[in-house]
Amino acid sequence: MPIEAKSWATSSAGRVLFGAGVVQRTGLVASRLGSRVLVCTDSVLLGAGVIEPVLASLRAASVDFDIFDGGEPEVSRITVERAAEFARAKSPDVLIGVGGGSNLDLAKGVALLLAHGGELSDYYGESLVPGPTLPVVAIPTTAGTGSEVTPVAVFGDERRKLKAGVSSTYLLPAWAIDDPQLTLTCPPSVTAHSGLDALSHAIESLCTASYDTFAEDLELGRIFSGKNAYSDALAMKAVGLIATSLRNAVSNGHDLVAREQMMLASLLAGMAFGAAGTGVTHALQYPIGAMTKTPHGLGIALMLPAVMRFNAAVRVQELAQIARLLEPALDLDDAAAALEAADAVARLGTDVGVGVGLASIGITSADIAGIARDAIGIERLIRLNPRPLTVADLELILASAL
Repeated sequence: MPIEAKSWATSSAGRVLFGAGVVQRTGLVASRLGSRVLVCTDSVLLGAGVIEPVLASLRAASVDFDIFDGGEPEVSRITVERAAEFARAKSPDVLIGVGGGSNLDLAKGVALLLAHGGELSDYYGESLVPGPTLPVVAIPTTAGTGSEVTPVAVFGDERRKLKAGVSSTYLLPAWAIDDPQLTLTCPPSVTAHSGLDALSHAIESLCTASYDTFAEDLELGRIFSGKNAYSDALAMKAVGLIATSLRNAVSNGHDLVAREQMMLASLLAGMAFGAAGTGVTHALQYPIGAMTKTPHGLGIALMLPAVMRFNAAVRVQELAQIARLLEPALDLDDAAAALEAADAVARLGTDVGVGVGLASIGITSADIAGIARDAIGIERLIRLNPRPLTVADLELILASAL
């Protein structure tokens, strides 16, 4: 596959620990960053004992810590600001996020507010964080969002009736600790949704416009710069791992090999989109998720095939390779394989229990115009699509996805 971009930039977590058992090093990592920790998680993980290895490691390292367990599946602005108030009374100098992407984003948001004050909405957009935040250690318990290595955090905001993102290199965690053993008890539906979210990160980063299209990005403070040699290599590896491991991870959650492959895929896909960015699938999911209150990865999975079909004519080689990774027995030329890639993604979704089409989560044709109007304004994602987009284009994609 020819490499379109001749120059590129990227960002990721300061350090990454990966592998079964690495969570036992959390205390050592935290002690090198500060003396008092706030753990951001949720009551379900805390009650189930999932985060106990994290807490045990902190105790073993004699690190003082407090716990905020008010995290939620799609973390809201209100929850982040409430957690920040809790944190101010505890005076932490290190934040540890443990859980799915929302808990990791919760920790990022709290670290931001403790360092700079104000309201979370003051920082919505790109490069509006004025300086470093408190250090964050990100420990995922799902394999999907890649938030542990990305400069982005996403929050629900009831005042806007839309999810909002904060994008800044200052949000990058100081450490990512990726231990697949923490995902062994992840339920099948969450495994499926998060795994398909990781797949979307890989596919969208492979199919964005190229970096050279946005040569002025560094001067403008833009975080996502489009596809490049670095992101392409990571994303393609992630697609291959997901193709061979997601079904097994969903059907047999205790398959540590499948869990390890999925966590690696999520990590690599996160690194890929941390450089290249995601695109219109995620732009459309913001209003869809806010409207339906359904899991992010589910909405993404239902939307992605329609977006792939829309972009197939301008990303033939990339989509053809994706199709062959997802279905190795495919015997088609590149043009036909590129079109088949969307169906291969849809079949994978069906195999892991995801429904077909946006209608399955309650979206109707009457919702299309409003969703398209909301999504077109998310410029940091819309601009990355390899084909120029209008509201009418978004309406066509949504109609196809119904």
